[in-house]
Amino acid sequence: MRIDRRRPRPFGSGGVVWKKGKCMEGFGWIMSIILGAIAGWIAEKIMKTDTGLLMNIIVGIIGALIGNFIFDALIGSSGEGSIIGQLIVAVIGACILIWLVRMVRGRA
Repeated sequence: MRIDRRRPRPFGSGGVVWKKGKCMEGFGWIMSIILGAIAGWIAEKIMKTDTGLLMNIIVGIIGALIGNFIFDALIGSSGEGSIIGQLIVAVIGACILIWLVRMVRGRA
């Protein structure tokens, strides 16, 4: 058994990060913002809403959190390590977020 003795990096620094003794992929802050903007824009087009760039980024990032939570709870994995996998999860989460906001506002 090989032991990895690399020094763990803090969250948001990109590359390999450590969480509770497990090694996982991290995208970093800039990549998360770019991924959130793309996911928010795609969800905006799917759900036929009209929001700006800042709102797309916010919806995309919160959608990624929601999507990761749901996929991890349902199937035990959420596409970690793959930018395309995370983009798909973020788009699904962003669509769910937009749907929930519409339900609360009463416009669904």
